[in-house]
Amino acid sequence: AHALEDMPQLLLNPEVIALAAAAYWLDAGLNALANQGDVLAVSRKVNLGRTDTRSMPEGLQDRRNRTERALAVLGGR
Repeated sequence: AHALEDMPQLLLNPEVIALAAAAYWLDAGLNALANQGDVLAVSRKVNLGRTDTRSMPEGLQDRRNRTERALAVLGGR
């Protein structure tokens, strides 16, 4: 159950990284925030651990720009 904590070198494997990121996304409830298009809330949850804060995460404008570009390419907006 704690394999990644016991063997962090597993995160050098791209498949394991993708699965770990997907598990975090699911466990943190980020899909609902992302579906609302709330880049700020997703960023606060990921970087600050919560959404109910006034603190601004580092690199927010860059994240917004990249999100917009990705959605344009993928046909999301």
